[in-house]
Amino acid sequence: MRRHVTALAVSLASMFGARVVAQEARRPIQDNSFLVEEAYNQEPGIVQHISTLQRSPSSWSYSFTQEWPVGGIRNQLSYSIPVSGAAGSTGFGDIALNYRRQVVGSAETRLAVAPRFTVLLPTGSAASGRGAGGVGVQVLLPASYAISRALVSHWNLGATVTPRA
Repeated sequence: MRRHVTALAVSLASMFGARVVAQEARRPIQDNSFLVEEAYNQEPGIVQHISTLQRSPSSWSYSFTQEWPVGGIRNQLSYSIPVSGAAGSTGFGDIALNYRRQVVGSAETRLAVAPRFTVLLPTGSAASGRGAGGVGVQVLLPASYAISRALVSHWNLGATVTPRA
């Protein structure tokens, strides 16, 4: 019995040991920024789901985003649906429909740039503070630069205009 337990332990250790070595050979994760948008589109066949929840003592907000590659890695469509609540009132915010074009690099290169154009649909209530009150447009220029294998810097420059807000 003791021999079987030892053999099982050695087998498990060797399986997990091989798995750790295999993971070290892979490229580091570069596209997991939560504070700013990184400049990497989704690979073909990969759909990314992003959920963000913010909570304070008197309010909360949640956003769900899906990113879809279109015809390869160069083009990407996505949407974001925000929901928020405060003082007993809950509702949807303005929905964002996004298009991104990978113009420089990818997650495999040191520099990546993927400008994004967004149309903001007035689905949220402006009176409740969950919407702008009109159709808006947004442009964003995210850039990502791999400083080293362990450190990546993400930069964003953008503007939002809602003429009838």
